[in-house]
Amino acid sequence: MKSVVCIHGFGRHPGGRQSGFSSALRTAVVELLGSEVAWSEVLWDDLLASPDISSSASMLIDAHKAVCSFYNGNAGTAIRQRVRGALADASARADDGGVVLLGHSFGAAIAYDVVARGLAPDVRDLLMMGAPMGLIRHPDMLARNMLGGKMHGLGGVLHIVGAVAAQISGMADVDFGQLPGGVRAVAFRNPKDKLSAGLGAEFPDVECRMVAPLPGTRGLEHHRLYWYHEDVADWLSRVLSASQTGGDVALSNKL
Repeated sequence: MKSVVCIHGFGRHPGGRQSGFSSALRTAVVELLGSEVAWSEVLWDDLLASPDISSSASMLIDAHKAVCSFYNGNAGTAIRQRVRGALADASARADDGGVVLLGHSFGAAIAYDVVARGLAPDVRDLLMMGAPMGLIRHPDMLARNMLGGKMHGLGGVLHIVGAVAAQISGMADVDFGQLPGGVRAVAFRNPKDKLSAGLGAEFPDVECRMVAPLPGTRGLEHHRLYWYHEDVADWLSRVLSASQTGGDVALSNKL
C-alpha cells in the first residue's frame, strides 16, 4: 500500500503546529480500509513566520510576506528539503514505492510546488484541500473574502493596503510551475471556505471537486473541515485500496 504524507497550512498557534493535526482524517481512512496506513506529517511552522488565519489584518498584511518568503526566499528552500526528507522516508515504507502527498491550505501550495519542481519522484497522487493558489494569483480576492461586507472606513483602508502590498511584493507573480506527467492531482474545496479559491484554467493538471459544507459549521471551520470530511476520507481510501489491487481511481467520477 502507498504511504501518505500530510502538510499543514498557515495558522499561528502557541508552540507552533502540533503533531497529530491530521489524526481525524487518518482515523477515518483506517476505518474505511480496515487496516493501518503508513502515515506521516510534515511540520514546518518553525521555518516560516505564519500569519494568523483568524485575523483579517494578519492575513492581508502578513500572508504576502510568508508567500514571498516561501517562493523566493531561503525559507522555501528549507521547507522543500524537509518535505523531501519526509517523502523519502515514506517511500521506503511503501510496499510499491508510491506516495500520496496531501496538503491543506498553504500546505497544498507547498505540496504542489514540491511536485511541480520535480522534487517528489515517488508521488503518484497529490491531494490538495482548501488550496490557496487562486488567492495568491488574485490577492484582491483574498481581501474581499476576509473583509466581507466590511468595506467602509478602516475595512476599506485595509482592503486597499492589503491588495496593493500583495501586488507590490510580487505575490500575484508567483510561477507555480506544472505537474509532471503521471501525477494525478485533485483539489477539494468547500464553497464557503474564504481562504481558498477555485484553481480554474490556470491549473489544467488539477481536477477540482467541491465538498458540501458540514451542518453547524461556521467561520474558519469551513476551512478546516476537510480533515474530517467523509468525501475526502472516501477518496483517499479508494486511492490507497487501488494501490493494493493494482487498480486505478476514476477521477472523472465526482463525489
